[in-house]
Amino acid sequence: MKKLYLHMGFHKTATSSFQATCKKNIDKLIDAGIVYPLFNSVQAKTKNIANHSIPFFSLYSGHAVNYHINVNWKVEDVSALNQDYKAEWQRCLSLGFNIIISGEDISYLNENALKELKNVIEYYDYDIIPIAVVRSPYEFSCSASQQMIMGGSQASVTAFHSQIGKINRIKSVFPKTEFIPFKQSCEHELGPVGFLLDKVGVNPEDFIIFDTNEGVSNALVRAQATINRDTSRIVDGRSNDNWRSLRNKDAGCFNSKFLLTEEEFETIREDIEKENQWFNDILGEAFTDKSIKFSDSSTVYDELATYLLTPEDLKDKDADSLRDAAIQLEHTDMNLALNLMKLASKARPHGPFIKRKLAYYRKVLSEKTTEHNDE
Repeated sequence: MKKLYLHMGFHKTATSSFQATCKKNIDKLIDAGIVYPLFNSVQAKTKNIANHSIPFFSLYSGHAVNYHINVNWKVEDVSALNQDYKAEWQRCLSLGFNIIISGEDISYLNENALKELKNVIEYYDYDIIPIAVVRSPYEFSCSASQQMIMGGSQASVTAFHSQIGKINRIKSVFPKTEFIPFKQSCEHELGPVGFLLDKVGVNPEDFIIFDTNEGVSNALVRAQATINRDTSRIVDGRSNDNWRSLRNKDAGCFNSKFLLTEEEFETIREDIEKENQWFNDILGEAFTDKSIKFSDSSTVYDELATYLLTPEDLKDKDADSLRDAAIQLEHTDMNLALNLMKLASKARPHGPFIKRKLAYYRKVLSEKTTEHNDE
């Protein structure tokens, strides 16, 4: 019986690297009797779409018009887009090969949408092999916040992101799903991508493995979160051209990954403990957090200072967002406000308001240092 490997992520488990590897090695997969479909549409802004989240969430969620990918791509005719996706999907199912479908957003489909997807696959007489790689609760919550913030959401850095709902939905529709701890996949000699290639029945040593992981620092996530409070990437269901992204172009400048501080963690401790208990009871101890690591707020300032030395991509128009972000922070975190205002100054070196704010921040911080030394 033909096999369809349904890889549903989850997010931040090397899913993008796996998709890039399959795309780059598509001929080798064909040689092994496996199709990895690439999706196209004149309505889409990207050709040969390898992340199957995009066509499948658009096709099955019932919310294609508001799907953030379609909004950010400014898709004019979502119906025509979905018709193109559907035609490619049906063509793929008709070929008679084994198939790999990989998309982390598939795990966010509701139960009815997952059933619809399952019915379509089974109509073409495929044996579905569902796979989901899962991060531990605290690791996932931090990673989810990071991804949402860097993607332009106004999510809080201390938001708690549960995985229980989607795990229950997947177990209900695909009871044979193999859930795998992310830590286990990382132990493979060729990393998590090699682990997944093993799972779909090919020899990973025959493949050129691609790593698409982008280093995003603690500092950048927090600075972006502050900017998003003023203007997010999507406003009133439309892509916001005024949104500014603080992307790290030189990962070597940053050493600390995004984690909560110990004080921030206390706000979600109870949720994390409950989720860990559920994971232990339902999935097993291997899926739980073995330890909780925190970030040191002082490293944020050091990393931003390093970034300030090489802001080649900053333009005058970026100064407004950075300036406003600094002003929002000045009453709660003046050190970070100073560093953001320095970044604004690099973008607009002769701005009089920015110069006055820089002088004010330095004066206040200097006075605080003097008071501390006198104690």
